[in-house]
Amino acid sequence: MSQPIPRKTDSYDFMVKVLILGDSAVGKTCILNRFCDDSFGPSAGLSTVGVDLKYKTLECQGKRVKLQIWDTAGQEKFRSIVNTYYKGALGIVLVYSINDKKSFINVESWLKQIANNAPTAAVVILVANKTDLTEQERIVKASDGEKLAELHNIQFIEVSAKTGDHIEETFFDLAKDIKDRILEDPKLLNMNQSTNTNQGPRVMKLDPHLKSQQRKSVSGPGTEKVDEKCKC
Repeated sequence: MSQPIPRKTDSYDFMVKVLILGDSAVGKTCILNRFCDDSFGPSAGLSTVGVDLKYKTLECQGKRVKLQIWDTAGQEKFRSIVNTYYKGALGIVLVYSINDKKSFINVESWLKQIANNAPTAAVVILVANKTDLTEQERIVKASDGEKLAELHNIQFIEVSAKTGDHIEETFFDLAKDIKDRILEDPKLLNMNQSTNTNQGPRVMKLDPHLKSQQRKSVSGPGTEKVDEKCKC
């Protein structure tokens, strides 16, 4: 009996574009590094210049979803560069820091940019980073983030790139939600050719109290990590 041919590490069913947006120094790069590399190194605190890119492939309910994740600069001088990357994005992670009131206030400005530039089918999630800080250091309450997300009909979750708390849940549920939308409307895979759809932003249902599920990751030289166990 013939044996099934092993799938290559870089094989996938869908490749989707995801943007990480938000002000400078809110931890966008740290979130990306924690998710893709499970690392939180000395580069934390350094601002991204322009745009950075990483890939990670997730096994999700029998489908392999390859996330093409763009880490964008939050500085005002790079906003015009960032705008060019909205085209074709099916997922947007909008980040602010719980100890930076200005980054929270600027979420409204980012949401306007998203409304003006991103495909209307994009999944948007509001992420409050740095929950590893003490309550004395916290400036933005969790309830404030929840209210803002509810106002704009998007999901909200608090995470810590430093400890990894709720980082995986954010991206795994993002991938699942995007996968479900693609299965509903396969034409979304052609988003690079057209950003116009008739569907509004998808509201994700995340449980912020959900504990990380055990997953096995495999990686090799020159390849992105692949999570083989994704119960999403």
